[in-house]
This record gives sequence, C-alpha cells and structure tokens, in this order.
Amino acid sequence: MRDKLADSLSTEYPELRWSADGTSCGYVAAYYPVNEGVTQADVHGYRETLKKILTESSIEEKDNARVFLDSYSTFGTANISGTRNTSTTTVNVTAIGGDYFFIHPDELLTGGYISENDLMPDRVVIDEQTAWSLYGSTDVTGKYLMIGTEPYYIAGVIRPHDSEASVKTYGNRSRIYMLFDAYKKINETAAITCYEIVYPDMITNYAYNKLNETLGVMNDNPVLEEEESTADNPNIHVINMSTRFKVSSLWKVITSYGERSSQTDGIIYPNWENEYRRTEDFAAVILLTEFIAWTVVFILSVIGGFTCYKRYKPMVTEKIKKLKSIFD
Repeated sequence: MRDKLADSLSTEYPELRWSADGTSCGYVAAYYPVNEGVTQADVHGYRETLKKILTESSIEEKDNARVFLDSYSTFGTANISGTRNTSTTTVNVTAIGGDYFFIHPDELLTGGYISENDLMPDRVVIDEQTAWSLYGSTDVTGKYLMIGTEPYYIAGVIRPHDSEASVKTYGNRSRIYMLFDAYKKINETAAITCYEIVYPDMITNYAYNKLNETLGVMNDNPVLEEEESTADNPNIHVINMSTRFKVSSLWKVITSYGERSSQTDGIIYPNWENEYRRTEDFAAVILLTEFIAWTVVFILSVIGGFTCYKRYKPMVTEKIKKLKSIFD
C-alpha cells in the first residue's frame, strides 16, 4: 500500500527515468525562503561545481550526453487575458528553467513543453483550466495570451496529474508556466526558490551529499542517512526525494508529528512538495498501523504460546516419561 502511494506521485520517479542505461541516480531538491532565493548566476555556479565533482570522480560527459540534469523554479501570480477579451484573470505562475518538464512531466494535451534553450523566451505552457477560461477549448496551441500589453505565445496545454494528493495540492486557481527570464520582466524582484537535480548516485546518498556540498550546506561531515538537512542558512531545506518513502524516513515523519505544520522559515513550498508531504503523512499512518498490527500479532502469539505451554506441559512431560520407560 505504501508503495502504491509513492507510485502515484506526479514526478513519476525522475531518477529512474533518467537512469535508463542502468546508472543509479538520485533525485534531490533544495527549497529557499521567499526573500532569500538565488539568481541564475548562482544556478550556473552550481552546475559547474556539480560537473567538477563528477569529473574528479572520473565521470564525464561523452558525445554530448549529459550525466545529470537540473531544474530551477519560482512561483507567483499574473493577470492574463485572451487576445480578444480584455477582461483579466489572475493565474498562478510557475517560472522555470533547466529540465523542469522532465522532472515534472504533466500530460501534454496539445503542443509541446518549453525549455530555457528556446530561442523565443515569450513562449508559455498553460493548464487546461486556463485554456478553457481564455478560449473555451484546449486546442489553443499557437494562440496568444496577454500579460499586460505583452503577448505570449501558447506553446502547449497540459493536464495536471490526477492523483488525489496532486489534485488537493495543485489548487483551484488556473496556472501558467513561463521561462524565468520572461517572468523577471513582469516581476523584477523574482528570485529562484527551488533547485532540483537528478544526479549519479554511485553510493548511498551520493547525490544528496554532493548537492549539500555544492550549496555550502556541509563541508567535511557528509550526512549519510538523513532524509533532510539544513544549510548554513538555517532556512534552506535540502531534501533527498529518493528516500522519502523508506521506513526510516517515514518513521521520522511519525516521531516529528505536528512539527512540520509549524513552518517559521519563510519557505512557501510548491504544489509538488506539498503533494509529497501529504502522501508521506498517509504513508506514515499506514506504517504506524502496520507496526501496531504486527506488535499485536506478536504479543498475542507470545501469550498464546505461553498459554499452550502451561496447558500442555503436564501431558507432554508424561508422554516423555512413558517414552523413556519404553527404551529403558
């Protein structure tokens, strides 16, 4: 049951999809407080450091085949309208870079995804709710939407993941996805508040430790078993997404009951992190139920065994005596 919950997540195990050639990979995410996000220059620095670490481990790109991928994002709102309708609608904005749609592969209904390598930075992807509200159809690829007086080309329409946890955490408001560069034009103070990597994981938690190292979270004391760590800046959370549904990780959710709901670090988690947390909570309840059930079974077995021992001991003892007398 716990495995089925993990299988329902919208990210669909990006570390397994990326490691199709058999190379073990890990999926790790870092979340920043809203007012303490980082810049694209920081992300480029992270990439160079992560490449250097792999080179020092004798893992290099061959024939332009990348050995790891990453994604960065931030979140906000915008007022949009169709080209024929001047009335505006407020939508959630996910501003992205890197391989965002590989890690978060929402179903494409029409068109295609966008990438930071696009020659046209004014391309956007919208969800089906936005498409219906603007044009009354999901077949809107090639049309435009307006943010203020600026037109944005609709590159694709997606359908959000339909698991219960995903639906609950996605929210009721329509959503659009645009490149971070484009979002900076309408929100100059925007900063990156989420950085994710899918990275070689040759030994347990290698990817997790190396992202911590890259972000300056740890120096000479790598964390080998923890699911979550805190950086030198105590408000940055680095989470090993690949190990969140292991028994040891879920047990920490149980023992920290109530603490996670009291966030004082200024981080506003994206919908997929809230999806993970909601699913973790259910998985932790299932684990606790299983533990209680097995404990009850063990106790009843011990009691039953002791009762049988007391009841049948005289009879067994008598039988043993009779057998001894026969052979004597």
